[in-house]
Amino acid sequence: MYKNLVPLRHTEHAGLRLLPVSNYDFASELMLAPIVVDELAEAAREYPIVFPRDAALPAVLLGVQRGRNAYVGDNGQWLASYVPAHIRHYPFMLTRLPGKGDGQDHVVMMDADSPLWSKIEGEPVFDGESLTPVAQRSVDLLRAMSRRQVTTRAMVQAIAAAGLFVERTVRVKRPGHPDARVSGLRAVDEKAFNALSDEAFNALRKSGALPLVYAHLLSWANFRQGPIGRA
Repeated sequence: MYKNLVPLRHTEHAGLRLLPVSNYDFASELMLAPIVVDELAEAAREYPIVFPRDAALPAVLLGVQRGRNAYVGDNGQWLASYVPAHIRHYPFMLTRLPGKGDGQDHVVMMDADSPLWSKIEGEPVFDGESLTPVAQRSVDLLRAMSRRQVTTRAMVQAIAAAGLFVERTVRVKRPGHPDARVSGLRAVDEKAFNALSDEAFNALRKSGALPLVYAHLLSWANFRQGPIGRA
């Protein structure tokens, strides 16, 4: 989705304007979108929640065909009521400065090749040296997500420490099409979860990770009833 990230600077981008999102073609090849704890309830209703093997955060799975986001329709419409924050803050991104910890200074980046930029139409990005409210809302969302990533990563670590993750290859049967497979994913082993001792279960509860476990397990129904099964 991000093709050419560069620092956002008023000295270089003073005349830049941001177009409203009229379609989501910019995300049409995105197959995974990371999520944070605040998104669990909304995400679980419409997307399968998975744990990519080498990622610190959970993610929603958006497609099972390589380079094909099943939640972007033929006309660029988003085929779900909830749009993950990872997509809503596009074309902005935060990069942490080297040597800084969580909550410290970040650099605001932009996808210089995004179709949402214009020099003629849309809302200005800068008012003098300051971001306009339109741009600031995206940056505020990014900063809020960055803070919540700390909590979410701790939840994933607690699940891993409890020994609940198993490697999974997702196989989706699609009427009239060959079966699709996605590998490189982890999932919570429901049998292992149900077999936890009282001590281990209470430790997981105290870590705050139970909402993520339950949201993940419930969300897998979306393989059958969501756009992925029809893609």
